[in-house]
Amino acid sequence: MTALRVTGKQVRRDVFVVGLLATIFLILRTIGSMNRFPADPGYDYILSAELRGMNSWFNLDPYLHFGAHFLSWLSSLLPIQIQAVGLSLLSHSIWVLASIGIYIALWSEGLNRTTRFAGALSLILIPVAAESGLGNVGNIKWPLMALSIVLASTDMTIRYPRSTSVILILSGLTNPLLLIALVPIALRFRISDPLTRKRLVPIALVITSTFVVQAFLVGLGGLGKGRGDSRILSPWPGMGLFWWYGLLGPVLLIVGYFIGHRIFKNVPHSFALSRIALTVPVLVVASYIYGGIADRYFIAPMVLAWIVTISLILAITKPMNVIGRIFITGAVLVAFGLPTVKWFSASWYLTSGPTWSEEINRATDDCNRDAVTVVVQVGAGNMTELDCSYILQNS
Repeated sequence: MTALRVTGKQVRRDVFVVGLLATIFLILRTIGSMNRFPADPGYDYILSAELRGMNSWFNLDPYLHFGAHFLSWLSSLLPIQIQAVGLSLLSHSIWVLASIGIYIALWSEGLNRTTRFAGALSLILIPVAAESGLGNVGNIKWPLMALSIVLASTDMTIRYPRSTSVILILSGLTNPLLLIALVPIALRFRISDPLTRKRLVPIALVITSTFVVQAFLVGLGGLGKGRGDSRILSPWPGMGLFWWYGLLGPVLLIVGYFIGHRIFKNVPHSFALSRIALTVPVLVVASYIYGGIADRYFIAPMVLAWIVTISLILAITKPMNVIGRIFITGAVLVAFGLPTVKWFSASWYLTSGPTWSEEINRATDDCNRDAVTVVVQVGAGNMTELDCSYILQNS
């Protein structure tokens, strides 16, 4: 009993540390973007929340995007000058909670402490999030997706079915691609005993039900495409390293993961990590069909690929001598650290244009000079017209 209490205290302490580190890293990565709205979705979600209230939670864009609209509604309750910062922090909270959830899920599998920390912080540090993911409420569906697949792959579905179901429902009503979480459920169902299979069925039904709701609301045609009118399916001339890294990186890491297991056969095998690894290629293909070559679709596959690859590397180095550990650790820091450093800060897409508070201060001055409407710049060239009555009432 004493050992259990000590373990519980350590896990709670570690959860706090993960949350703190995740928050610090996210703020550092988004210092230049926190007081700005990205051009897409711009100010549309908050304006819709102001006009429609709680009904905006169920706006279709093109599918149900509950999480993003709910956070936008919360942000609409703030004074207009600080809505950009408020929405950035609310978006960060989803990433932080997802990171904590990944830590707890890896703990439920009995993975060591270093692996749990590395897996949890992978979500926060992946380079591909820098382009348009960090602090962007429109992309909170991807940390939710990564968390959901990790949960569906681990014992969390059995040990904490209610909490897991709530997260899966939120994720599924925010992103129809959650249906892919059935892959690890099916893989586990195949090798489980009858009692475990019985417990997995309700989880599978939850995942399927969210997809049915999405399909009912927008039709299968509406679910057949991501937000936006066009998809880029072929590499373009001069496509940069960032895009190749995001497009091919997850698959190459997963191939390396399975090759590593074949070579190092004495390394302890985690069925949960293997289920995550087998799900990644399915998610990569589905994301490509759904959205083409787009940075936001790189986020969840890359997170999952980082988690399983780093976990395997740590397991391989455990029985090595000091020199071997130093060599492998150095190689890992170069392979994973250099891209993170290179693409650490939020990109120009998230940092372009004047800050939101500057635009609102300018707009307020114009409104006080008897203007009826004003045009404010949101992100990289997105111009939005607002009524002065709206601005002055919410200042």
